[in-house]
Amino acid sequence: MLCYSKLIDMNMKHNNEQQDRFFRFINKHSCNGKLKLINMGLAKEGVKTLKDLLLRPNCKIKRLYLNSNKIGDDGAKTLSKVLPVNRTLIHISLCSNEISPKGCRALFTAIKNSQTLVSFDLSSKERVNRNRIDMASIKHLSEVLQISKFLSFLDLSLLSLGNKGVAQLCRGLMKSKVIVSLAIQNNELTEECVPTLNHMITESSLEHLDLSSNHIGDEGVKVFSDCVRKNKCKLKMIDLANCRITSIGCSHLLEALSFNVSC
Repeated sequence: MLCYSKLIDMNMKHNNEQQDRFFRFINKHSCNGKLKLINMGLAKEGVKTLKDLLLRPNCKIKRLYLNSNKIGDDGAKTLSKVLPVNRTLIHISLCSNEISPKGCRALFTAIKNSQTLVSFDLSSKERVNRNRIDMASIKHLSEVLQISKFLSFLDLSLLSLGNKGVAQLCRGLMKSKVIVSLAIQNNELTEECVPTLNHMITESSLEHLDLSSNHIGDEGVKVFSDCVRKNKCKLKMIDLANCRITSIGCSHLLEALSFNVSC
């Protein structure tokens, strides 16, 4: 039972009152195919039980939110066995779960084989329980994006991708036919990555890009504006909040938008 597994993960003793309270919580937070188990102390034992629930033939869960738990690599590997088999999940959020590059690679392989998943959140929204990714796992994800037929929404915020990581990611995005939304907030990006992003934007199916809380600056916006001015920008929305852009950068972008009829 999920309640019992959760107590094991938290090194707590089982009692009926805790079980009743847990099931009331589950009933309250699971409706319309959505299950939210956020910040509940779930770790590998809890995920094992959750796996059994997700593999049931009558499972109706479409959106699963496991934010701010501690599932780690063991939990990630357990979930990676679910994704290729489950036929109902369309979104899964694993934000801030202490997943390392090893666990990330297992998940990326599972996404490649999933027939239903269209939205995946691996971001880290807090300074605790952060997920981690490295160049090898980014390369693996880039390869998966090139062949995935379903994944359309991807959130990789606060993973310390850096300019090199984003450049590697863009190689896959340029060949993806289905990715329409990418969030890479707060990833230590600078104006150096903008030419690469420009090239990716013109070659990919991307429509929404979240670059907020990066160090793009006025120079980066100026380079991006050149892409917009030449009608090569397919984006419908770009978020540049908290990117160290002054009125100078805003002027460049507004001028470019006046030349572009598609943005």
